[in-house]
Amino acid sequence: MIRRESGSLKFSALGLAALAIIGCGNSPTLATYEGDDRVESFMQADFTRLYRVHVPTRAEAGPVAPLVLAFHGSGQTGEQLRAQSGLDQAADAAGFIVVYLQAAMGGWDVFGSFQFLGLDEVAYVREVIRRVDQAHVIDQGRIIAVGLSNGGVLAQQLGCTMTDRLAGFVAVAASMPRLLAENCRPSRPISAHYILGTADPFFPIAGNGALLPVDSVMQFWRRSNGCSRQRFRWTLPDLDGDSTTVYRIWGLPCSDGTRTELDSIIGGGHAWPGGVVPAPASFGPTSRDISVNEEIANFLERIPRR
Repeated sequence: MIRRESGSLKFSALGLAALAIIGCGNSPTLATYEGDDRVESFMQADFTRLYRVHVPTRAEAGPVAPLVLAFHGSGQTGEQLRAQSGLDQAADAAGFIVVYLQAAMGGWDVFGSFQFLGLDEVAYVREVIRRVDQAHVIDQGRIIAVGLSNGGVLAQQLGCTMTDRLAGFVAVAASMPRLLAENCRPSRPISAHYILGTADPFFPIAGNGALLPVDSVMQFWRRSNGCSRQRFRWTLPDLDGDSTTVYRIWGLPCSDGTRTELDSIIGGGHAWPGGVVPAPASFGPTSRDISVNEEIANFLERIPRR
């Protein structure tokens, strides 16, 4: 773990040498990390806002760690998403810092219904980023939001409102509410990746009165990101024989090198594909043909820095 001390950064001599040679501004080119895992909190009005930070151990100097902000589903907790997803292990393997954020009232207040009580989800996320950045060295150009279900809706909202901080978002088992689309005006292109099952009982791919069809969601982000009409489509190998298959659609190229991507899981349910704990049977199948955790790591590698 690298911490700021007395207004300066404490990092390895190798990182200092790289800075001296390359001159990368305020962020070190190379860094080491001491593993850390702890729950932090602060007050927002009358709400105690919790979050857990997991920092992987890295003894040898390497690139500054990206930051993954993970948002649980409605009725879940950050700890339950942590157990379900296995994101800690993915962070350790890929070298990113993961933060599990916690809703104050059981679910994320995506549309600001409780702002009159002082609850502000976007302000909460910004404050978490600020605090994590104070305690650890992070790659400011590679911060992404990842969310499941209701948390995936919040990740999309952050993609609409926080392009000054985020390089992209990953929405898992979540499509775009019509109301969010009507009010979504990103200030710059942002990479978007959706992972959605065709048998999801809560977020139907055909949409409904409250949700856009998934094709319309992708059209929205292709327009917003200035993507060309060219799209690449292919089916991923059936690795598990679990009655699901993954159909991938990537829209390229997009403005500033951003990406607009969809993994449509044929037969997949309301789940975190490839996770440690499968979704309840009533939520539909949890696909093993794709790993959300691997997709997060790959997404961080292929998207442009903010």
